[in-house]
Amino acid sequence: MCDFIRSVKDPSRYTSNIRKLVHPKENKMLPMKPRDCDVMLTTMLVVGIRNILPEKTERAIMGLCFFFNAISQKVIKEELLADLEDNIYVVISQLEAYFPPTFFDISIHLIIHLVKEIRYLGPIFLHHMYPYERFMSTLNKYAKSRVHPEGSMV
Repeated sequence: MCDFIRSVKDPSRYTSNIRKLVHPKENKMLPMKPRDCDVMLTTMLVVGIRNILPEKTERAIMGLCFFFNAISQKVIKEELLADLEDNIYVVISQLEAYFPPTFFDISIHLIIHLVKEIRYLGPIFLHHMYPYERFMSTLNKYAKSRVHPEGSMV
């Protein structure tokens, strides 16, 4: 998997340099930014795990990736939401069968509620924090005091 990530070439400005997220000597992933996690989960992980894991485990993880890819689209049909909701229950059950109980925390359970949130609030891309995080990065450059940035903004 780490060799695959080292070999990935992605379009410019699609993510940060994904290749730098793998430790050069140890085969270990370094911490990722939220946008990198999103791209990894929706597009790259599906390709990266092929022929590495057992088939049943691979299918469960791919189902989770396909779910996140489907809900992150800009246009989602109402009919598709019912199918997504049914499929995520099956995927979570498969994950419970193949992963240890320590893998499951509250964030795994919250995946089940994402389809309901899409029905209430609309597509997910409207609620991403990435633009705000980028803007805060721009604002932080104007802070004169790194200790108390809120008091030194121009």
